[in-house]
Amino acid sequence: MANYHSPRRTLAAEATRTAIVETARRLFSERGYAAVTIAHLAEGAGVAVPTVYASAGGKAQILRLLIGEAVHDPAVAQTLALVAAAGSAAEMVRATAAGVRRRSAKNQPSSEVFRSRLSSLTRTPAVLISSEPRSEGSPKGEG
Repeated sequence: MANYHSPRRTLAAEATRTAIVETARRLFSERGYAAVTIAHLAEGAGVAVPTVYASAGGKAQILRLLIGEAVHDPAVAQTLALVAAAGSAAEMVRATAAGVRRRSAKNQPSSEVFRSRLSSLTRTPAVLISSEPRSEGSPKGEG
């Protein structure tokens, strides 16, 4: 039996995932990771809560995606190359600072996501931000 493939559905699914991820980027930046719920992401992206899970996963998966995008940014590789080519410690520091400024200016929300995530780690018990799935109906942390 042939597999059914609909380019229109594929494009719609990609648009939905993009809307969810961009909403997460914005809300994590504005409110902090711990303060954002999947319901907030669904509302901001204009989808149902199950659609968030089906399209992008839970909060931890979405955060990993955002961090992965930042880590694999070509600006990071460019900065590392400039640092490696630097002839002195002062040049290394200048290259690093310039790279951080470029990255921050290019994608301010991602920088805020990292800051808010780090900030939430100092205020939120680890069990609340664990990416481990919980059993249905079990209290947080009782897996």
